Amino acid sequence: MDFATLTQTIEDRLELSAFPQNVKDAIVVKLAENILERTHLTIAEALTEDEAGEVTAMMKDGEIEEVMNLLSEKHPELDEKIVQVSNDVIAEFLEA
Repeated sequence: MDFATLTQTIEDRLELSAFPQNVKDAIVVKLAENILERTHLTIAEALTEDEAGEVTAMMKDGEIEEVMNLLSEKHPELDEKIVQVSNDVIAEFLEA
């Protein structure tokens, strides 16, 4: 799942269309970070050592979009896990 798809999914499921863009962006980034943290072990097992270093550096720099796009491009087999975790995170957010 690339970042654009994840963003759209979050916006649609949380019905964020009426919110200001900066609020939508903050919610999307926070949930995307949560999703990546929860899928960390699965992701780590699939990455090469170089990719793991690259992902770690991007995460430290807050480059969530770049991480999601790298995973989508180089490891599409992770999409199902990311979708599953995304659905769980969004459901928890809606319950809070």
